Amino acid sequence: MTAQLHESLILEGERVSMAFCPPIPEDHPRIVQLTEEEMKELDLPYLLFSSACWRGYIGHWEIKDGRFYLRKIAGCYKVIGDEPIFADWFSGIIKVPKGKLLHYVHMEFESVFEQELHIAIEKGKVVSSCVIDNRMKKFDRSKPSGKNLPGPRNPREHHKDARLNSTDGPTTARKEDFSWKSMLLAFVIATIISVVAARVAETKVTGNIIWTVMWIYLSIEAWKYWRWKALLPIPLSMFASGAVMLAGNIEKMSPTYMVVQAILNLGGLVAFYILLRKSRKRQLQEFSSAGRSGGFLRQDDRCQGSC
Repeated sequence: MTAQLHESLILEGERVSMAFCPPIPEDHPRIVQLTEEEMKELDLPYLLFSSACWRGYIGHWEIKDGRFYLRKIAGCYKVIGDEPIFADWFSGIIKVPKGKLLHYVHMEFESVFEQELHIAIEKGKVVSSCVIDNRMKKFDRSKPSGKNLPGPRNPREHHKDARLNSTDGPTTARKEDFSWKSMLLAFVIATIISVVAARVAETKVTGNIIWTVMWIYLSIEAWKYWRWKALLPIPLSMFASGAVMLAGNIEKMSPTYMVVQAILNLGGLVAFYILLRKSRKRQLQEFSSAGRSGGFLRQDDRCQGSC
């Protein structure tokens, strides 16, 4: 699961982002689900329907005078009318990230920030809140912190009758840098390439395809952020490898050749992985800032007055 776009929240007049998705009541008389034709006419941003937003919308919420409101929705739902809707259907805890990003997790809302404001709400009314300071604390990456993605495209279990404990430690976060699905796909593709190449060259299929698998795996993961640019590292690495072998007049399949190949592959993969991590971190920061600024709402959907 990709890191998700934050919801937008106005907290007593201050615009922040919310690392949580309160459920949207589909049977509410002022909330309607849009058809595909209606969404196409609105020309909504691509990110609202990408893997970064499985729910298919961005909710614009507000806490004012201790009450929780839904103001606007951009995406597959729409709020009818200009007056905010009192969210009396919601009971649970919302999380507002504060400060710098400490640990990026490529999954849901599990990345850890310096501080988190936890606000407990019961039937739309704020009952308590506290600030969790995550600085100088260790993170338990074995436990997920976010299982709160509502919506028709990805129904999830919501927090019911949640209670706030001000003595809680830092938000737990599961390390989601590795994707078994991407690795399996990379292995299948590498195997096919190896078989085809062996038949074309009329040689035996090599049993060691680990380097090819790793390059393809990172390319698959990078495609989520770079699109077609994710296809460039593999041919660039092959060109660099060939240039080094040619310049050094290294005989193919010799011990020297194997060592140089291992060094070049390892160095290239490490550089590829570092760039990929930076892209993931940058995307999360953009998601967070977009939630604070309302950047994924159309101009006429942005609230007035306290905004």
